[in-house]
Amino acid sequence: MLNSHNYWLLTGIIGKPWTHTMCLGFAMIMMQFYRNLIEYRYTKPGPERDAAFPIINKLQHNKCQGMMLNALGVILIVGNLTLPYEETIDPQISTKMENAIYYAISRPLWVFGTMILIVSIFTGHFNFGKALLSNGNLVLLAKLGGVSTLVVILSIHLIFNSSQMEAGLFLTFPVALLFGLGFIFSSTLLSLFVMLTIEFPLKRLYQITIMPILSHDILLARWYISENKFDEIPEDNE
Repeated sequence: MLNSHNYWLLTGIIGKPWTHTMCLGFAMIMMQFYRNLIEYRYTKPGPERDAAFPIINKLQHNKCQGMMLNALGVILIVGNLTLPYEETIDPQISTKMENAIYYAISRPLWVFGTMILIVSIFTGHFNFGKALLSNGNLVLLAKLGGVSTLVVILSIHLIFNSSQMEAGLFLTFPVALLFGLGFIFSSTLLSLFVMLTIEFPLKRLYQITIMPILSHDILLARWYISENKFDEIPEDNE
């Protein structure tokens, strides 16, 4: 959808840090919602809890609202993928105004759709999504996502700035698919290599050496046992 006539959108608008402000706002809202959800679950059920967390209480017990959240989230995500189909085939049919409007709302709506699906999962209305995201393979991919944010820049330089690449390249669908899948595949493999050779050894070293000193596991275990009135309370490792 981004053609030579609208290249200024990338260089002057959608590539700037402040274009992510709305998405960061959604992230902060999600963080506050999850914090309130944890407090809601740890609060004793009753009228006081319902009054303190009215929105979460309604979302937790209203199946109709949960179905509406699921439908809206899927529509927003699928819509972002399918709406620019014609512009992808022929980028010249889009004006600067149409491109500007699309890039202004597409990213926030995608993030918002993902956010409300996560809210639906947390409130127990999207069990399929919960089971899918709890799969061991997806958990591994999620961990790779953190590493890939660092190595993706290296992947871009290795693939798109290679001296072996042609000076001019016409992006047909097969070529775009090849470069897209190659970028994803190479970034995933590189992230896996970095995680296994650097992140995992450093994490294990931290867990063995520093974490026992800084951890509050003993205090938390003693509090949990005392609250549940067990007989034995673990002693400090001193």
